[in-house]
Amino acid sequence: MTIKNFYKDERGASTVEYALIAALIGAGIVASVSTTGETVDSTFTTATDCLEAVGESCVAADTPPPPPPPLRPSRDRGNRVGPAR
Repeated sequence: MTIKNFYKDERGASTVEYALIAALIGAGIVASVSTTGETVDSTFTTATDCLEAVGESCVAADTPPPPPPPLRPSRDRGNRVGPAR
């Protein structure tokens, strides 16, 4: 096989393309598993801290405060609105 024939031969081109596609898919999987792993690790760390804090208040640092109590019409004050009892 001469250099000229080797240059025109495209049999291995599709193999290289498939290898590049597989490498990109693999890189995407590694990136997503890494991100998911950090999230899961953070969740389990928070759960472990809560289990170790027996008797103490256990709220994650990034947990928003609870919503205020719902309002409902009060029967004894006319049409005013007050907290639910």
